[in-house]
Amino acid sequence: MTPKFFPLFSLVIASLLFSACLPIVSASSEAATLPAPVASTPTEQPIAPEPLPTEKPASKVPALPMESVTYENAEINLLMDLPATWTIGEPMVIGDRATQTVMSSPDNSTTVTLLINLWEPHNDLAAYVEVRQTAWEASGFTVLSSEEWILDNGQPVRVFIVETAEQNRAFFLLTPLDDRYLTLAGEGDLELVEQIALTLRFVSQ
Repeated sequence: MTPKFFPLFSLVIASLLFSACLPIVSASSEAATLPAPVASTPTEQPIAPEPLPTEKPASKVPALPMESVTYENAEINLLMDLPATWTIGEPMVIGDRATQTVMSSPDNSTTVTLLINLWEPHNDLAAYVEVRQTAWEASGFTVLSSEEWILDNGQPVRVFIVETAEQNRAFFLLTPLDDRYLTLAGEGDLELVEQIALTLRFVSQ
């Protein structure tokens, strides 16, 4: 079976936030007698409890519900988990401003496409989202849901479920990467696509 791609991916390519109070002693109290000193008794020093062993915190990245492999994109320091049976295509250069990589299930019924493109203004997720939504509306797409996510490294992302004019549903994740933007688009089993998107993380060099 050959991959079935809906027009939404070509659209993505084209359309390119004590004080302490001290006692006062009067100078006129010369006749006052001082109390006899009281011998202090040594007190036992409390023994600090031994620290309990700490467990390594569990990863915040949810595991896929099947055997998985980790996809790495060194260009943007990205890691993402995929089902082990999936195929990862070769990166394709699109003009001089974008690259895309298509990943697909064995029967090509579910696909995830990563698009990395140069776009201005830089690091302006709201502006990028606005342009994408304008393009979707112009193509007859309907936004069914919209969410804001924050990745483990603090990276803000916007997530959308859209329906095309042909009533096909698709998943979109948008996030800024300095002078570029990442769009993760998926179709087919959208529950699985979202599970894959939740494993997205960026690592330091």
